[in-house]
Amino acid sequence: MSKSVQAISQIGQLEGKSKITHLVSMLPKLLMPLVGILLFLAVWNGVSKSIDTSLGQFPGPAQVWEQSVVLVSEHNTQREKADAFYERQEVRNAKRLAQDESYVPKIREFTGAPTFFDQIWTSLYTVMVGFFIASVIAVPAGILCGLSKSAYAAMNPLIQIFKPVSPLAWLPLVTMVVSALYVSNDPMFSKSFITSAVTVSLCCLWPTLVNTAVGVSNIDSDLVNVSKVLRLTPLKHVQKIVLPASIPMIFTGLRLSLGIGWMVLIAAEMLAQICQYVIVGHSERRTYFSETDLFINLKLLAALSADITPILCVGEKREDRDSGRAHDIVSSQLDANLNGMDLDSKIVVAYEPVWAIGTGQSASPEIAQDMMFHIREILADLVGNRSEAIPLLYGGSVNEDNIGVYVSQADIDGALVGGASLNAGAFCRLIANASRTER
Repeated sequence: MSKSVQAISQIGQLEGKSKITHLVSMLPKLLMPLVGILLFLAVWNGVSKSIDTSLGQFPGPAQVWEQSVVLVSEHNTQREKADAFYERQEVRNAKRLAQDESYVPKIREFTGAPTFFDQIWTSLYTVMVGFFIASVIAVPAGILCGLSKSAYAAMNPLIQIFKPVSPLAWLPLVTMVVSALYVSNDPMFSKSFITSAVTVSLCCLWPTLVNTAVGVSNIDSDLVNVSKVLRLTPLKHVQKIVLPASIPMIFTGLRLSLGIGWMVLIAAEMLAQICQYVIVGHSERRTYFSETDLFINLKLLAALSADITPILCVGEKREDRDSGRAHDIVSSQLDANLNGMDLDSKIVVAYEPVWAIGTGQSASPEIAQDMMFHIREILADLVGNRSEAIPLLYGGSVNEDNIGVYVSQADIDGALVGGASLNAGAFCRLIANASRTER
């Protein structure tokens, strides 16, 4: 008995030593990633101190950490506001039910701005949905191309054409299609989400498709012969032979597609979800890109269909102003640009005299107010009293010194600032001066 106990004790000691040895051998593998992260943070901290931008010093690790704490605090504050909002609704509904038992309680959604964590979840959800759609399409298509040379020959030109297409090119096309087909008074998903997810799918399905096709086409001939000997049906052949043999290449394609999906998501969200406003009809687009009033009208409709608020720019040239045709030019632009539009939708109109853009020559407050009043009259003819809800902005060499005299006018609600916004300090002073001005 003593010998067996001793043997068990020795075995336990050996197992303990082997575990310690294993941990010691694993220690470098665990420490090296930590060392790499620490070196990166050290280099980042050192380099950031020597980089000065127009917005100030480049943020280092400490500044990023501080802002992270602020983002967490903002998230918690927003959640508290949401909880208080729903609590107030419950109290109000309880009182109404006590007064009237037939009352149907209404619970409105909290419409506060999404927090940093809300946006992270939206990004994760969007890329996962897009990746899932791409995988469902790419894997079967890749298997078909790998099994059939004719199918691959038919698909290959499409792959070579569409694979390099940028998400910036896909997005307008997808936006128009989604806007035309996804029409509902009570949609399950927002149009911006659908647009982003489909764009991600179109861009990231190709690596999976190509890798799957290559993996299937390179299956060992012995496995194919076994399938023939066993007389497996096409479905059984795919299940028992094709999929197990090509799994490594399929997963390689999926990994590449997921990486592309994350990269595409940035552009897709910036334009389809994060982007809230878009400038349409700017004089430089009209002049240098020959954008017609009809084309601008189509861009306005596309922006509204994508839940993006358009800022419509109108304005006359110097010769039009000098000849007394300024009002006529702006009127014709508004009539053509807003043709067929539902002006109950969110829209902003900006008056930018072409002769004052980037020239340093700003229109006098009297000229700006006169044109704004004219624009307000045109909008009133179209939508009646609702025209008062459409913001009117002045743009044209606006700066911190003259912003006050413009926003003090009766029909000028704000400014569309160009060059003056490039200097952060000057732009902040411009905003401060505008906020202190009384109308």
